[in-house]
Parts: sequence; C-alpha cells; structure tokens
Amino acid sequence: MNLPTKPQSRASLEINPLAARVMLAGLPKIGKSSLLAEWAPKTTLIIDTHRGTTLLEGEHFVQHVATWPEFEAVADEIASGDHSYKTIGIDLVDDIYKLADAHVAGKKNLVAAGLIEYGKGVAEAEGLYRRAMGKLIASPYGIWFISHIDTEDNQGQVRYVPRLDKRVRTYTEGVCQFIFLAEALGKRRQLHTAPAPRFQAGSRVPLPDVMPLDARELYAAIQRGLSNGKKGENR
Repeated sequence: MNLPTKPQSRASLEINPLAARVMLAGLPKIGKSSLLAEWAPKTTLIIDTHRGTTLLEGEHFVQHVATWPEFEAVADEIASGDHSYKTIGIDLVDDIYKLADAHVAGKKNLVAAGLIEYGKGVAEAEGLYRRAMGKLIASPYGIWFISHIDTEDNQGQVRYVPRLDKRVRTYTEGVCQFIFLAEALGKRRQLHTAPAPRFQAGSRVPLPDVMPLDARELYAAIQRGLSNGKKGENR
C-alpha cells in the first residue's frame, strides 16, 4: 500500500447528491419512504423491511427482506458492484438491527439476544450489524438510513432522535453526512437539517435549516451546498 501523494477534495472525488449518506427519521406515515422513492427512482434500490413501499406512486426497485440472512445476502450483492444502482435506501434501518438481534437469539431458542449470558448475544448482534453495514459503507453508493423517531430528555426538554438502537445508532450516524428529521405541521411536511434543542439533525454542507419534504428541492439544496464547498476549496 502506498501513502497518498495528492490531497483529497470534494472536487477530486466528484461527489454528487446521489452519493450522499443520509439518516432520515420521522413519525410513521409522515413521508419518509415517499421522499426516498422520489429521490432518484431509476437508480435507487429500496431495501424494504415492512412492506412500506407497497402503496408508493410510480415504479421503484424494491428488495423485500424479512430475515437477517436475507439482508446479509442483499448487502453482499450490493457490495459486489454487479448492478446499476447508485443509491441504496434501507427502510427501516431500525428493523435491520432487530433482525440481527432475532437471528442471534434464535440460535439459542430465545426471544432476544440480550437474554444470552454475559452480554454475548448483544455483542454478536452488534457485530453482525456492523459487519454487514460496513460492506455497504465501504461501497461507493449513496445510502439512506430510514428510521422512526424516539424521544430523549434534553435538560427537561423533549428531544427527537432516530429510534435505531443506541448500540449501533452512533456508529450509523457517524458515517452519514446528513441527519434529517421530518416533521408535520398540519398538512405541511418539513425537513429539519440543523441541530436544535428539540431535534437531532445536521449537515456537512450548508443547507436551509428547515426545508419542504420534497426530493427535488433537497437534491438542489445539497448540490448547491456541495458547489459552495468546492469554491471554498479553491480559495
């Protein structure tokens, strides 16, 4: 292995919105799956764990998974690169960790990995999750992690966070350039992109703090943010 001789930049990597790593959290039926489905339907594969894509408008590439071995096989196939997808959506990522947990527990005829002695089951489930996700993360594809939301106490104030199990949430959020939280205000659906006392969110490029839950507007905003970053690198 040779160490790099040239500096890395966004421009040299030719990063575009389709390669974005996104964590998107929100209440059920708020429009998370629809936003993912409208992102780039011709080049997006949606890994569906709960039949959430059944009533989506239009045509989409969907892989249903119901067990951990099925997800692991899909991850291996994606990582092989023998396909034309540019974005992978995992809907719901909460369920993926639960599948790993159930798989480990099932080997001992238990209902949860946490019931295996000395925390060995929980550690194995986390290891399975990290191993499979690591293959996707090492790939050049954009990845969307779709999650329901949970609440935490933030100095006496309710704070909304992804429901993904804490054992793997930090790991998953750490590989994302964007963490969004979807919110409904009456009939209006909006996307929070910046950290706030009530929301866990953030972006590696400049975005409006609050945006409509609209794929085209989000794509354009990320593209502008990336372009501004490229200009800054040349200063």
